[in-house]
Amino acid sequence: GRRKEMDMTQKYALIGESLNYSLSPEIHGFMFDALSVDATYERMEVAKDHFGNSEFLASISKLDGFNVTIPYKEKIIPFLNEISEAARHIGAVNTVKVQNGILMGYNTDYDGFVSVLNRTREGKVIKSALVLGTGGAAIESPWHREMLYWPELNFQT
Repeated sequence: GRRKEMDMTQKYALIGESLNYSLSPEIHGFMFDALSVDATYERMEVAKDHFGNSEFLASISKLDGFNVTIPYKEKIIPFLNEISEAARHIGAVNTVKVQNGILMGYNTDYDGFVSVLNRTREGKVIKSALVLGTGGAAIESPWHREMLYWPELNFQT
């Protein structure tokens, strides 16, 4: 993102409507400190009628990246310059990287699900599985089954 030349602190945020419940700033702050990363992570509550307005767009362009939560995971997509293939197929973005004014959207819920799934079946022949709840990973489409090379996944929401 764009940072003042003298201020090299990276700036990240969680964007949502009501975020008092979120421990994300504390968790990210702990990790930044533990890894000696010069960065901040804050809650950015945005009312539905302000989402997408010029003030909102100006504020996110000053960040290095942000996470998106309900109700904006789908609504952020039109404001992005680029979107990952998985996020495009899912129709939801939860992570945005801001670099040189370009906003790139990802769905890390899906990436995390695939990582766990692949580790679970590593070296094993598993013919079928049942996934309880699909939430943010939203992987029920045929595209996702094909990408996972696991046509016998059964989903129960």
